[in-house]
Amino acid sequence: MINNEKAFEMLAWYTKVLNDRGVSFEMDELTIEAVELGIEEVDLNFLSEEEFKRLPDSLLFETYCFENEDGSYYFGYAILHPETKMDWIGVIRKDDEAIEITYFPFQPK
Repeated sequence: MINNEKAFEMLAWYTKVLNDRGVSFEMDELTIEAVELGIEEVDLNFLSEEEFKRLPDSLLFETYCFENEDGSYYFGYAILHPETKMDWIGVIRKDDEAIEITYFPFQPK
């Protein structure tokens, strides 16, 4: 799966983006999971047709989720290429709205 250094970088990105928006949390409030999914299993509607065509058949997702005191869910995920483990896109949603999309270098197949 994802090495510890890469996982720490992605978690640091998620934490910084939320902190910059005035949202803070304790680590014990955060749920973290890593999973490999086929591209047909996920909603990637924020991608252009050209970007979508460059995708491999599956992607690695490192996901982060916590619920704020007001009941809002902050769901973040970093999408990585399954072979190179290179960063590609980081997305953070508050409830169902994307509040951050960050593009990182991507290695096309």
